[in-house]
Parts: sequence; structure tokens; C-alpha cells
Amino acid sequence: MTHAVALEASGWSVPSATLIWAEREPGTWSFLTFSPATPGIARPIISTTAKTNTHEKALRPVLLFIFPPQNYENSLLAMLSHENCVIPSIALELRIGGRVRFSRLVNIIVLSTLVAGCSAPQPGKEELNVILISMDTTRADHLGCYGHKSIRTPHIDALAQASLRFDRCFSAVPITLPSHTTMLTGLYPTRHSVRDNGTFTVPQGIPTLATILGNAGWRTIGVIGAFPLTRPFGLDRDFDIWNEDFGTRKKQLLPLAFEQRPADRVTRTALRLLEDNPDRPFFLFVHYFDPHRPWEAPALYAKQYRNSPYDAEIAFTDAWIGQLLEGVEGMGLAERTIVILTADHGEGLSDHEEETHSFLLYNGTIRVPLLLSGPRIKPGVIERPVSLADIVPTVLELVGIEPPEALDGMSLLHPAPDDRIIYSESLAGRLQHGWNDMRAAVADGRKLILGTPSELYDVQQDLPEVNDLREVEAETARDLENRLRLAIESVGAPHTLKESFSVADEDIKAGLEALGYVVAEDVVRDWSELGTLVAEDDPRLHLNLIEVQSIARSLINEGNIPLALEIVDAAVAREPEDLKLLRLEVVAHIAGGDGEAAVIYANRMEALGVPDPRDLKLFGMARRAAGDLNGALGYIQHAQVLDADPRLRHLEVELLGGLGRMDEVQVLLDELLQQNPCDRESLRLLGISRRRTHDLDGMEEAYLRMLECDPRDARAHYNLGNVRLERGDLDDAEASFLKAVEVEPSYGTARFGLALVAIDRGDPGSARRLLERVVASEPINSGLGRKAAALLNQLEEDNE
Repeated sequence: MTHAVALEASGWSVPSATLIWAEREPGTWSFLTFSPATPGIARPIISTTAKTNTHEKALRPVLLFIFPPQNYENSLLAMLSHENCVIPSIALELRIGGRVRFSRLVNIIVLSTLVAGCSAPQPGKEELNVILISMDTTRADHLGCYGHKSIRTPHIDALAQASLRFDRCFSAVPITLPSHTTMLTGLYPTRHSVRDNGTFTVPQGIPTLATILGNAGWRTIGVIGAFPLTRPFGLDRDFDIWNEDFGTRKKQLLPLAFEQRPADRVTRTALRLLEDNPDRPFFLFVHYFDPHRPWEAPALYAKQYRNSPYDAEIAFTDAWIGQLLEGVEGMGLAERTIVILTADHGEGLSDHEEETHSFLLYNGTIRVPLLLSGPRIKPGVIERPVSLADIVPTVLELVGIEPPEALDGMSLLHPAPDDRIIYSESLAGRLQHGWNDMRAAVADGRKLILGTPSELYDVQQDLPEVNDLREVEAETARDLENRLRLAIESVGAPHTLKESFSVADEDIKAGLEALGYVVAEDVVRDWSELGTLVAEDDPRLHLNLIEVQSIARSLINEGNIPLALEIVDAAVAREPEDLKLLRLEVVAHIAGGDGEAAVIYANRMEALGVPDPRDLKLFGMARRAAGDLNGALGYIQHAQVLDADPRLRHLEVELLGGLGRMDEVQVLLDELLQQNPCDRESLRLLGISRRRTHDLDGMEEAYLRMLECDPRDARAHYNLGNVRLERGDLDDAEASFLKAVEVEPSYGTARFGLALVAIDRGDPGSARRLLERVVASEPINSGLGRKAAALLNQLEEDNE
């Protein structure tokens, strides 16, 4: 029995001993029990057992109508008038305390999938849509509705007013991919086996919320904000649509940056996909990455939050979450839609000396917002600890679908068992550096962080975790540690840690290595589920190295090379043979235009005996930055002997073009395009090669071929516009630039192109308006922002 409408029991006293007996066939009986609803929440009534003439068995959850005890007979008859399905001639009795209160032979209407002859109503009949909004890297205490005094998040705050707000929700892991895997499966990482970004994929056979809702008739849509959740890592499985079109993002100094798109593009894409929704319920998963570093909010927000760029990104995201919710309301969908807003993890922001996230388990990185709104959900605040794993069973109960067995999460619509443990972990230290695991448990008002030594905090009164109670409450700490260890050791994960350690693709591994996410297996000292704890390998003792790498990567991507080098130089002086730090030196010097210094550090890496083709590529890039194109070509060709990564061939094309060896360029491009006629990068390089020979017709042909493969390629429309502008075909150039903006409204470079068209037409007023829009929308320190501001100033001077 699975589907029905659960009515609120406000003010009613329903005896928990009430039984409903039904004779399904002569001599075969079953009974159902139910208990009072939780105050403030419309909850279904759960059956416990069914007894027949020969055996007793557990039933799946059953949803029944609640009715006042003083009027059982009339209420029961009302229940039997429901129109879902008809079972003829079933004898039904209502008994209280073993005494028959009501008995009748009726054509009973039953909400059941267990009774022969009756098809259960499909969940889609309920037509409840589900929107799950995930804000990456968002601390709960940096939202207005959670008490932050200096940030304005009016749209999230308004949603909170209409929601159940969970004040103590904990992430299972402060890392994007494993946390979202918990969010979408209802399983802790010990069960779903995804422990880090990039180095793990979601195992086949583990159902996600998309799997379950999709099988029940929902249309499932995912709109992703950044690379860690892209298809190679497996969360897209069973979504009807998984949109990860990052398009023409600002050029970044890869491989240090995640590929991503801003909140405005995420919201616009989500609304466009909802407009295409057929007449059936939908599940929309929306992922906003903006609060994750690097912090590059548009100028309006960056100026408003000059002293807190993190809050600027959250405020910007709030604005576009507001646009999403307004769009849903404008489509007439709001009244039939469940909305959940949460985050995968937070950000340290120097709490407990952790600036970023991933390695430690203090509340700054694992306490996240959780808002739940929708039909029959009364607004309020719940202070008991809950987990992101609870989202899946909660959603399934709200839409009337039975959850899979043995989830770690529990429905938020019911009180938690007294012995429940909320679990969190980080294995990033072990997987990336060979350090200790970090594990944590919340239970009985206390939070234990397992380590050398462990820490114990009062989760109700001490959210900043200032007062360590480990010595004061030693017995409590020992008991919670024993419970935590027992829970870890008895979990029975479907995959061992080593078996689940699998990189989806070598080219992905190449990018993640420079991010510090991928390591060789021999770094991991202990592959057991609960790693050995060694005092000197506690990640809390290595925060300086962690923060140096994270902050330096962000500074490089933000273009602040002098400060990045100052930080990395100091770290390298302490750890002169640390390959990750030496890689940062090479990349930072390349980004800063100092190719000779980049080669010096590349040589130091090479002297350590590193044969990895990814490092050979980096050595080649260093020599290219130093102007030694022949030397760079040698390293790239050597790397191709060890690695068939097509990106190495693309780099070879660029180097050959720089050396003027155009015949060889053409041969390589012909080979690449024969293998894949729609290889976007090869077509881009074809256009560049035609530019080197001043062949405008050839450039136009290359970009038209790109558009044949993907008519929504905004960059191809922009490049085509540039070719036409260079020819002086202003109307055609304008049409191409406008098409680029139509495909991608936030594409500032295309608006800059439109400004150039306006200038060439002698229309400085239109050019100024376009440039002002570019300046307002681009990060202050971006190349495009500076270029647009300079041209705008020039126009103002000319006007004077």
C-alpha cells in the first residue's frame, strides 16, 4: 500500500491502538495500525504488520486517512467513497482494543498495490513537482534567514518564511561530488562509495532521486553550475535532461580552474527547460556554483560587498534564485511544487584556521542551510540535527512513493529515533596526501570529531565550536567515539575504498591533478574503510600546506600573480621538493608572463624524476611561455608517446602554427577532423590557422562548420561576427553578435562586439550603452571589463 492523501490531524486525538481489519478472501485477514501525526506536519500513517491465516509479514508504508475517534463510522464511509479503485465485496471491520466497532460488506475503495485487481494511483496523479536547489560552498550562517546581519538575501529569506527551516543540517562530506551524491541518493559516503571530486564515480546500480522519480513518471532535469558534477562522474545517470553547457565562460588559466557558469545562466537555462515541460510532474535539480572560489561577482555586488567577496557571490546567487522561483510562479506551477534549498557544504573562512573546505569537519564547512516548502508543509523552525541524506526519503514521502530499503537518511516529517547518529567525513587528506581521515558524529546534543586528539562540542549551544568538552565529558566522548567506529565498521559498503577509487577519464585526471584532487594510489597508506590514525598525519597539523595550495590557485585565477607567487615562494622554501607546490610555481610564472622563471621550476620538477605526461605538457607550456617553441614542441610530442590525450595534439597544432609550419598544421587538423568532424577545438584551431594566413573566407568556413555541428555555439557566432566586422559587413556582423547574445545573454564579449559595430556606424550613444552594460556585468579585474571601461572612457573623452 503506497499512495493516498494524508490529512492533518491538528487537534485530533487518534488512538495508536486503532486497527483496521480487512478480509481479502475467505479465511485470510490482515490488519493495519496507525499513530498520531506529528504536530505541524501533514504526515502519512504507517502500517506495521499484516497477519494472514498462515504467516505474518512486514508491510511497506501505507497511507490512510485520519479521522476523529468520535466519528469513525461516517469518516470511514467517506474514505470508502474515494475513486482510486474498486475491490468488490471485501468484509471490513474496525476494531479498538479487540472489540468490533464497525463491520460491513462493501465495495471498498482501497489505496493499495498489494490487493489483487486494484491498480495503485500513479504518483503523477498527485502532480507535485519537485525543485531541489543546491548552492555550492554556502555556509548556513551567511544567509539572512540564519542570522547573518550584513548580507541581503531577500529571496532566500522569503522562501524561508514559507518553509520548514532546519537550523542544524549537516553535510556528510565537505566536497562537492560526494556531498551531492549523498543529497541525491540518501546514502552516506560509506555506502555510496564516492569520497572525493574527480577520483570517484557514482557506482552503477545505486538509485538516485532521479531514478526513483523518473521510474514513477516524473520528468527529470538537472542544470549544473560546474565541472565536479559533470557526466563523467555519474550523477547524471537516469536524468532525462542533464544540462552542463558551460559555453563561453571567461578564459581561465587551466588546468587550475573548475569549468563553471554563473547563476544567471543557470537560472535562464533551468527556466527554458521548464517551459518545454510536457504535461506531467517534473523533478528539477539546480546547482549554483558561484559561492565557490574564485569569488568574481558582477561589479554591482562586488562593490556592495567590497570587504566580503564571498558574501557578494551569495547575494548574486540569491538574486537569481529569486528569478527562478518567480519564473516557476509565473508558469502557474508554484502551488503544486515542493521546493528544497540547501548547500553541499560551507567554507572555512578562517574558522579553526581553515580558509577553504574539503579537509576538516568544523561547522563552517559542514553546517548547511536546509529549507523545505510545499503543499501541506507548515512553516516553522526545526532545531534537531538532520543530514543531507534525509532529503531523498522526505521527498519520496511527500509525493507518495515508497523509498528504497536501507537508506541512511530518514524522512524529515517524523521525529528521529533517540539513537540516531548524523555522520560526516573527509577522506581528502588520506586520498590526496596520505594523511589521516577525518570523521564526525552528531548525537544526543553533542558533536564528536574523531582525531588525534578527538574533539567534542555542544551542538545546541556552541555552533562556533569554541569550547572543546572532550576532557570535561570524557565518558560521553568515549561513548560517541565507540558508536561512530561501530557505525563505520558495520556499514557493509557495496565497494571497498580501493575498488571505488576510479578516475573516469585521463583528460579529467590531468585537469584535476593541478587542482590537487588526484594522486597516485601509492600515496594512500591504508585502504581500509577506517584508516589508521597517526598523530603527525592529522590534517589539522597541515593546514598551512592546504591553504597555500587553495589560496594560490584562486589568486592565479583572479589574476593576482604577485601575491600568489609570494605565498607559493614561501611554501616552496619550506617544502622544496613538494611537486604540487612546484607545479603552482610553474603555472603562476606562466600566468605572470615570466617564462624563464617557469622553465627554472619546470627543470626542478624534472630533476625529481617525474615521467608523468601531464607534467611533460606543463614543461612544454613553460618553454612556450619562454619563447622556446621548438623546445615546447619536443615536450608535447614526447608526452603524446605516453598519452593519447587529443588535447596534446591540439597543443601541437598551436605550436606548429607559431613556428609557421602550416603544412603540418593542415595535416594534423585533417586527421583530427576526420576522426571527429565536429571536434570543437579542432574547428577553432582551423579558424586560427586561417587567420595566420589572412584567409577570411577560410575563417568564415571554419566557424560555419562549428555552427552546423552546434547552432547554439555562442562563441562560434561571436567569432563569425568578428570575421564579418573585419570585412566591413556591419549588418552581418551585428546579426552574428546578436545571435551570440540570444544564445547566451550573459556573453559580455558579444555585447562588446555590438559596441564596435555601433562605433563603426557612427552611433556612439548606442556604443556607450552597450559598454556600460558590459562594465556593470563583468568582474572589475577581468580583461574584458578593463577593455570595455577603457573604450567607454575614450568615447566620453571624444564626446567632450
